[in-house]
Amino acid sequence: MNTDALVIGAGLGGLIAARELMEAGHEVTVLEARDRVGGRVYTATFPGSSTRVDMGAEWASRDHHLALGAELRRYGLHFVETDDPELRTWRLDGRIRRSAGGDDRGGLVNSEQSELNDALRAMKTDVQALGFEGATESPSADRLDIPFSDYVDSLGAGRAVNELILALAFSFAGGNPDDYSAWMLLREMAGYDLDPEALFADDYRISGGSSSLPEAIAAELGSRVRLGVHVRSVSESDEAVTVATSDGAEITASAAIVAVPVNVLGDLQFSDRETSAQIEALGGPHAGAASKVWLRGENVPGRFFGVSWPELPEVYSHPDDPGLLAAFGMPAVLGTPSAESMQEFLGDLVPGVTIDAVFEHDWINDPLSRGTWLAGRPGQFRPLAALRDRRGKVLFAGADLDTGWAGWMDGAITSGGRAGRQVAALIA
Repeated sequence: MNTDALVIGAGLGGLIAARELMEAGHEVTVLEARDRVGGRVYTATFPGSSTRVDMGAEWASRDHHLALGAELRRYGLHFVETDDPELRTWRLDGRIRRSAGGDDRGGLVNSEQSELNDALRAMKTDVQALGFEGATESPSADRLDIPFSDYVDSLGAGRAVNELILALAFSFAGGNPDDYSAWMLLREMAGYDLDPEALFADDYRISGGSSSLPEAIAAELGSRVRLGVHVRSVSESDEAVTVATSDGAEITASAAIVAVPVNVLGDLQFSDRETSAQIEALGGPHAGAASKVWLRGENVPGRFFGVSWPELPEVYSHPDDPGLLAAFGMPAVLGTPSAESMQEFLGDLVPGVTIDAVFEHDWINDPLSRGTWLAGRPGQFRPLAALRDRRGKVLFAGADLDTGWAGWMDGAITSGGRAGRQVAALIA
């Protein structure tokens, strides 16, 4: 089989890249190993109900994720604003703190509030020094490329403030703070108007669930998207790119875009030695490892938000179903979630609740993701940039490799668009 261009992966990045090529008048084929499009964007129905829940990507910023906003408008979708919680509960420094209404600062006492303000000022100085798009070249890059837990310790705050910062940061990084780089987290804060106050920012969902967007793009691409096709190898020559699939087929194209999660790149064989060396330079998978568990129970508080570090860095109620909670945690802490174990973890965080069902997609053990969203380890930001900036007939794209909102749906869109335009120009 021959085609103008191949796209490997039908996540948001791959779909956007394919659409760019299609609109440029090129014949494009998208190969996706899953039986659905979207990749780590995945909306499913909670078993035994009609409620749709986002198993993967769910949150976005209307004011900052502008590429995502443009795509939603294109397909008649929109952001859905999140109502402020009526009840917030924090377990910090071993103590339960509760607040009604707008207090989003962990129920801290005055001395702790002062510590938090000092820590945020120090973070803001580093965020401004690092910057956003140019963070890779910043003179502060190497100094800040340390484990985030070490960075938080250096801020000099007490235990309650440290735990609050670590828990809020988990919502952005989705990994163990001993494993992911402060460079990555602070760079992300730079995208929020150079201000770490974004840790407390309100977020938005997508109408109809996050899968609504990749499904709409795939519908536009039609039969160009082939599901259930596993790619084994990518061979590049001066004339063409040849992809071999697990069923023994070979597909030849003028160029290809690889838009799969960075953590599974090692499962593909590349004929180009430099490409293989760049993947090896990553030193293994990034640190994105979060369990996202949807829970059904009785006495679930409406419009609830909770934090318990390190057990449950984020817990929130479903906006439309009063019986559902989402709970995030580190897999090493949560283990295999069950109704009984999640009941124990929630404990006095959600008093009176009784959990009777859990629903999770295990992204870490999913062979097509091997992790959640991007959380770069110390030392990984330069190898990631080398893959992103690769030139030739095989380009790399996806949320993990964006120059801007890496790890977010917006980053997948801008990365895929950039790669699609580059390949379109190459073919032309």
